[in-house]
Amino acid sequence: MATQDAADVSAAQEEALTSLHRPHAVRKLDSLGRLVLPQDMRRHIGLAEGALAKITITPSGLLVSRYEETCVICGQLPFDGVREVRRGQAVCRDCAWVAARAFGVHER
Repeated sequence: MATQDAADVSAAQEEALTSLHRPHAVRKLDSLGRLVLPQDMRRHIGLAEGALAKITITPSGLLVSRYEETCVICGQLPFDGVREVRRGQAVCRDCAWVAARAFGVHER
């Protein structure tokens, strides 16, 4: 069963890549280390102008994806009722309430 699921994922990834005009691109970094992602690739992963991108180091290189803010405790997405806490990490209202109760902090 797991092998079939992996095959389905690979087939879906292959289909998604072939739908792109260019499934790969070679770009030169500028003096500040920036590179430009081709428009069809940005559209494919849902990156509009001004959107936040998440860049992750993987064993095979870099992974660029659309950044979606989630609660650092429960991981819920889509994120509703963002609360900022230390170091800029977001916590949803439910988790903030549970944490406040657990530590005896009462919000007003």
